[in-house]
Amino acid sequence: MERRYALFAVRPDFAEALVDGRKRVEFRRVRPSLSPGDAVYVYATAPVKAVIGAFVCGSIVEGPPDTLWEEFAQGAGMPKRFFTSYFRGSERGCAIKVAHPQPWPSPLMLGRIRQHIPGFSPPRSYLFLSDTEPLFGLLARYSRNGAGLDH
Repeated sequence: MERRYALFAVRPDFAEALVDGRKRVEFRRVRPSLSPGDAVYVYATAPVKAVIGAFVCGSIVEGPPDTLWEEFAQGAGMPKRFFTSYFRGSERGCAIKVAHPQPWPSPLMLGRIRQHIPGFSPPRSYLFLSDTEPLFGLLARYSRNGAGLDH
């Protein structure tokens, strides 16, 4: 199976915890079409506005929010009140296990991305990247320069 690549938009505090290994699971209301082994780049939203690292997608568990919290509270990297607020009104969600988190030594700032890709807008939640897109090429080059996942 071919490896897929995604860019997740994440609150700065949770984004940092994802790439430094303190947050071992990423919760989403809607399950993205990822498989174990796929690569996820982490975009920290405002005020940071930068890709700050990456991780490899581990297993993905779907279920009711209460069940997800029971199973993954230890690696949630967030207080239960935030989890509850995030999933309010949702009957199901998913927990994406984080494998091989890699913080980048220096962030790839939104301004720099826009120098290479004018008009680029970061996703509200996530977007998938094909290996022919300019953003993928930029992230891959940045990674190969010692800042992230091997390609």
